Amino acid sequence: MEYLVAISFVLMSLVTVYSLIKLNTRLWIMLIVVPYLVFTTGFGFMVYNTLKGYATTEPIPAESEFLFGAVAQPKIYVLVNGDQGLRLHVMPYSEFTRGEVDRGNQLVEEGKKVQIETTGTSNVPRVHEFDHKKLMPKNPNNN
Repeated sequence: MEYLVAISFVLMSLVTVYSLIKLNTRLWIMLIVVPYLVFTTGFGFMVYNTLKGYATTEPIPAESEFLFGAVAQPKIYVLVNGDQGLRLHVMPYSEFTRGEVDRGNQLVEEGKKVQIETTGTSNVPRVHEFDHKKLMPKNPNNN
């Protein structure tokens, strides 16, 4: 399906350029429209590629909500709800990561909200129970 979308982007651009040439369009219009079509086609395909839902190897966004984790050696799959919505992340297998994923799944089964954090630029998750006090506004009368 994604290849059909990519092909339709390219065909749409080619038909538009061909139509502009056949209509004897002025050069300055062609100099504006053709780069715009190339940019729109490339940008559209990049956005489609990003949002199509495949698992990503990008680091997990800071302070995302851990929803579920699955271990399928040699990979670990973690579903998180971050700033940009739900996303499935893939990371290499390690005993530490497996322990964190198992602990996160256990906390979720107990009905607790679980936060997942990654350290620095590494993709090693650490799970902990959600601390609602961080998000609560401070009462100015209690200071």
